[in-house]
Amino acid sequence: MSAAGAEPWLNIVGCLPGGRLAPTAPDGVLDAPAVFGAARMLEAAGVQDAHRKPWPSPLSAGIDAIVDRRGEPTTVLASGDPLYHGVATTLLRALPAREVAVFPAPSALSLAAAALRWPLEKVRCISLHTAPEASIVGHAAPGRRLLALTRNGESPAKIASALSECGYGDSAITVWSGWAGPMRRDGTQQPRR
Repeated sequence: MSAAGAEPWLNIVGCLPGGRLAPTAPDGVLDAPAVFGAARMLEAAGVQDAHRKPWPSPLSAGIDAIVDRRGEPTTVLASGDPLYHGVATTLLRALPAREVAVFPAPSALSLAAAALRWPLEKVRCISLHTAPEASIVGHAAPGRRLLALTRNGESPAKIASALSECGYGDSAITVWSGWAGPMRRDGTQQPRR
């Protein structure tokens, strides 16, 4: 199918913990010749080795590789809702919307709020994927709950240090990691405190 065709060539699919795909994802989406995503997510979703395209560093190289496949069936796996602080937002800046189909799952922030039993409308949600971890200080306030998406396993310690330096050293911090890891019986992951 050509990039100018009526059907999207790029499917961006939200995943739930354990590698389950968004319920609205089309059949066969994992059989695309190229399936991009985090290595742990590609593994958890059961993508065939020959089709796996783990995200490179920097991520922009992966975006370029996807754009270079324009018109060829391609899938991107993302955690949760790809349009909520996710890769779909970046890809839609590089490609016309008619070429892209997005199939969201609940966002990582929604799942974290559920695991913590925090009403989402009373939480400030931020992304620190590309921002310095210390920028969380601008969102902190006494009694405010924050949920932050971060870039790697070093981020929680940097966030804790920045908050401590600004007088929030007694604040509780919960780290939710292992997005593609095992789940509890109720379908959520157990956050680490």
